[in-house]
Amino acid sequence: MEGGGGLYLAVERALYWYGDPRTLFAMPKRVMDNLIEPPMPLTGGLVAVHMRNADGTIADKIVRLRGAAFDVVWSVPGSESTTFGYDPKAAPDVLTIGSTDGADSYGRFLRTDGMQLLVKDPCQMVGSDRQLLVTLCRTRTLVGNRYLQYLAAYRWPKR
Repeated sequence: MEGGGGLYLAVERALYWYGDPRTLFAMPKRVMDNLIEPPMPLTGGLVAVHMRNADGTIADKIVRLRGAAFDVVWSVPGSESTTFGYDPKAAPDVLTIGSTDGADSYGRFLRTDGMQLLVKDPCQMVGSDRQLLVTLCRTRTLVGNRYLQYLAAYRWPKR
């Protein structure tokens, strides 16, 4: 994974910075640890991480890598069942964060600038721009002998 001015490598539950790929450090610097799964690179030097905090709680974060350090752009409490979805070609500024905690399932759509939408219906992103998020959804209950699909558009909140 490259970004933030160098080469980064996830090893087991930690992320290390190796510096400039042309002249790698002999001893890499640990950037973060307690990762639940490998980080997901986003555009612009951003990375989505699913990690365990020092107090044992779980957090989902978007961070900006800065060498051996990072800045948290966005953070929310997470769970063991969180999944990240990202398509840099279809929507380079939007990350999908899904969760199924028992009977409660949701989709959180997050722009990399921190704006977010929480959708409690079973929907997947079709496309997005700075004002609208378009999703393909399905009904939660059977209608006749099938689940119906529908398109839904959500306006991103204003800052």
